[in-house]
Amino acid sequence: DGNFNLKPNLMFTTSGTYDGNLGGLSGADAKCQALAGAANRRGNYRAYLGASMGDAKSRFAGASGWTLVDGSKLINAIGEFGTVPLPIAPTLDENGNDLTASGATLVWTASNPDTTYWGTSCRGTPPANDWTTLADTTVYGILTYKTSTVVSNSKLAACGNKYRLYCFGIDRAATLP
Repeated sequence: DGNFNLKPNLMFTTSGTYDGNLGGLSGADAKCQALAGAANRRGNYRAYLGASMGDAKSRFAGASGWTLVDGSKLINAIGEFGTVPLPIAPTLDENGNDLTASGATLVWTASNPDTTYWGTSCRGTPPANDWTTLADTTVYGILTYKTSTVVSNSKLAACGNKYRLYCFGIDRAATLP
């Protein structure tokens, strides 16, 4: 009958932690991509990070439908991440390990609780780009939450801190049941 369902995109929180000098958005994306590849997660991945050129969610245009790496439903639209109660907290890393008890549950986002860009993103003085300096502060989310705190707890952190990244697959426009 022509109906088919695309496999969902995968989402994970990085097993590693990183300071705010991520090498820009492309450097952050490369970290997500490398971890996905090492865990045999096919496809293309981007880091969920706000930046001066746009909100984090603007980096995922055209992609939809995400599950955690164990298949647990997360969200259909990227704009739902942090704006609606999540069915499950994004606590799994690329290998499916639960990070809840890791002692490192903070995640770089540079996002407000409504997912808009916070206004700072470990950005140096011009012409430096976003996510390229330790001499700044920005906000972070907490991976054990299912509310807006997953994206932002609205507290500033020095960019020299080491936090995780949220990584979202971007290859499919899938719809979760």
